[in-house]
Parts: sequence; structure tokens; C-alpha cells
Amino acid sequence: MMRAWLFVVAVGCTHERTITEAHEVAGETVEVAGQYGQAVTAVAVATPGGITFYDKRTGGLVPMHEISKVTDVSHGRGAVEGLGIGGGVGVLTGAVIGLASGDDACEPGQDCVFAFSAGEKAVLGGMVLGAIGGGLGLIVGAMKGSATIYTRSSQPAVRLIGPPGSVGGVTFAF
Repeated sequence: MMRAWLFVVAVGCTHERTITEAHEVAGETVEVAGQYGQAVTAVAVATPGGITFYDKRTGGLVPMHEISKVTDVSHGRGAVEGLGIGGGVGVLTGAVIGLASGDDACEPGQDCVFAFSAGEKAVLGGMVLGAIGGGLGLIVGAMKGSATIYTRSSQPAVRLIGPPGSVGGVTFAF
């Protein structure tokens, strides 16, 4: 008995910046992680001295010296990135499949209603799979969002990590 499995890959973009650039999140609700591991949902407020974070639950000030990381998730940006990634992968996949299938041959004396060249199949496959991939990427990207993480230091690195419970993941920082 043959089983078919459908694998859906949820890919999201994460952008890293230094905490000194956190003024970009003024007016937004963000996740603030402290140096001792505790995390609170906070509102970012622009002040003449920079950015200040207030605990959304208690309204109290979150001391800047205790903050190790600020995470801002944008679902709109995630949708746009998902549309681009999914559409690009779909176009490339459709084009490769179309080119690999070759030209249609029409036997003599046979009525061929649809006979496509490999190039025509590549364009058609790219359009169809690009639209499907873009639509799926738009939905997954909007649901997952695009995270911008502000940390105390930003060092270029390649880390092999993943979310808890994952088999594996790769993070590139540059």
C-alpha cells in the first residue's frame, strides 16, 4: 500500500538589529525579554531620551538595563515576504518541471489539440506554480509573521538552531 504525505514547511524571516535601533518600534506592542529570562509584553514609547518600554499588564516601566532582547513581530511584513519566497520557489519549480518534460510530439496523422514546447511548458508551469506558491506563502507568512529581534550586541554568525521540539533549523546572521 502506498501512502502519500504532504509536508508543509513554515518558513519565516527573522531580522536582527542592535537594541539602540529599537526606536523603530515606538507605539507598538513588543515582547521584551529580561537578562534573567523573564519575558513581558510591553508597549514602546518614544521619549526625548530614546525609547522606553512599559509593561502592558501592570503599566510599570521596564528598566532598560534589564532588557536583553526586544522582539517585534509584523504579520503584514511576513505576508509580503511569504508571497515573495513562495512565489519565487513556485516559479522556479514550475519552470524546471516544464523544461524537464520536453517538447510534445505530435504523431503524423494524429490530431494534436494541445502540443507545447518545453519553453511554453516552463512559462505555463512557472505561472501556475508561482501563483499557488505565492498564495500559500502569503497565508503562511501572514500567520507566522516576520520577527525583528533587537539585542544588546549584533555579531555576524551562522548558528545551527531551531525552535523547541524541532528536528533542526538554520539561522544566518549577516
